[in-house]
Amino acid sequence: MTMRPAPRRSLFDDTFWWHVADGQLHLQHCSQCDNTWYPPGPACPQCAGETWTWQPVAGTGALLSWVTFHKTYFPTMPAPYTVVTCRTDEGVLLLTDTTADPATLHIDMPMVLQHYQAVDDTGTPFTLYRWEPADTPSVGRAPAHCPGTTHCRVNPGCR
Repeated sequence: MTMRPAPRRSLFDDTFWWHVADGQLHLQHCSQCDNTWYPPGPACPQCAGETWTWQPVAGTGALLSWVTFHKTYFPTMPAPYTVVTCRTDEGVLLLTDTTADPATLHIDMPMVLQHYQAVDDTGTPFTLYRWEPADTPSVGRAPAHCPGTTHCRVNPGCR
């Protein structure tokens, strides 16, 4: 199992991580201005509306940038590792690590979110997600809404 630093959870993102643990991605969506955002918070960053819901998102997007770290900052993530920023189809920016070869990445590359199991430095398991190129076969368990046993992320019926 992959070792990673455990997410630092707060009052506003517990629901986010509950959905991730279930193999799904939900983001806050404002009932007043129709904005979707991340990171979670008490009010919409666009209109300051306090009426919002957690909405499922497709888990697909486009690559905006990436960087490969050659220094180890976390004992559970030895260098080198690559972090990518992608814009979801809903317009939200999400940063994650990726297992993709940095030499194969390019701006606007179609990407998909893949859930995987990790453990922290105490051995406690948890679920994370990461962006991978859309043509990368998935590993791990399928999200609850996926009809298959392995979430391929390429089959439109699997979204």
